[in-house]
Amino acid sequence: MAEPSTTKGETGGDVLGQIFDSVITTQSPSKKYCAPIPQLAWQLKCISVVMFDDDKLEALVNVKYGVAIFLLLSLLSAPTISNATKLRDETLNAWNEYVRAANSRMEGRLTGNSPFLWIDEVPERAQRVLQGQILVVPASNSGAQNVPHGLVHDWVGATFIQRATIEDVLAVVNDYNRYHEIYSPAVVNSKLLESEGNEHKFSMIMMQKVLSVKAAIDSQYQSRCVQVSAKRWYCISHSTEVREIKNFGESDEHELPPDEGSGFVWRLYSIARFQERDGGVYAELEAIGLSRDIPIAIRWLVNPIVEHLPRNAVSLTMQQTRDSIHAGMDMEMSKRDSKETLEYNCGFAATCKGTVSLETAAHRPNYAQSSLGIDISKRGQSKDSSDIPQ
Repeated sequence: MAEPSTTKGETGGDVLGQIFDSVITTQSPSKKYCAPIPQLAWQLKCISVVMFDDDKLEALVNVKYGVAIFLLLSLLSAPTISNATKLRDETLNAWNEYVRAANSRMEGRLTGNSPFLWIDEVPERAQRVLQGQILVVPASNSGAQNVPHGLVHDWVGATFIQRATIEDVLAVVNDYNRYHEIYSPAVVNSKLLESEGNEHKFSMIMMQKVLSVKAAIDSQYQSRCVQVSAKRWYCISHSTEVREIKNFGESDEHELPPDEGSGFVWRLYSIARFQERDGGVYAELEAIGLSRDIPIAIRWLVNPIVEHLPRNAVSLTMQQTRDSIHAGMDMEMSKRDSKETLEYNCGFAATCKGTVSLETAAHRPNYAQSSLGIDISKRGQSKDSSDIPQ
């Protein structure tokens, strides 16, 4: 992957303004933008005031929320609800205003009015993240804000990626062709469509299955990364098109027009921040999504679920990102080690009896002598003089 380059002649605020303008001007049924986050990977947690042993409590959690999410998806997929659901202009206007406010807060981080990283606002946050925790909290209120005929979900998460560099992180964040591997099983397909400098367009198919109910979307996205300083970057991503897939995986599978369907995802937007320090990279993600509102008749059941779904989606996304970065780093380290491997055989003759790394040979001469017939103290000579090339 090419080395990320700095956008020249632009301030952080200028870039944010350009990105937001592109969101506003492309929010039509034919063009919309989405964040590179597997939002449909939403999982659930349960808080229970009843005392059980661990096994029984875990079973209660799985049953309670398995049934609850099944009911939620069933209700949202029911003809009486989904067929009549369309994204309204007033809902979209409220979404645009919310995104504008989120960008304004980000501008404050770039101009120094507030810390660049959210964790630096409270020292305890940075300490917990440095110790290996993944923090995820609502960015405002309870994480879900009512807007006309819709809900805006806004959560922020943070993690620390030990030993990593900014380049390690961006290599994974921008590896869109592998999103279906990195963020499995939520992302079932992903593809880079276009790339120019630090701007990328890509597509994803995301799916969530609970019991016999499936919810899936086919979506396209645009992302832009900006270098603030040698050790600081941020990336903004937003949806360009989101289409619900009805009957995903079935013979009658088909896509609905944009802005129609169950409405579990109308828009997606994300702001990611990265800073290299303390022997690694701090990574933060603010994930913002727009969905349909919840019918009054089922709010008592759905509201607690709505609060937990995005939290766990962000947490899982950050965990999978961190794991993928570490896996890539380990693979690169293994490649570097293999390049240092020397061939010890009959004074480096054509016929090899084995290989051993230089470090291993230096510290384990008995291994080299017994396994390869080589005396390390006499490199180029073997124990059997007849094996020496003439």
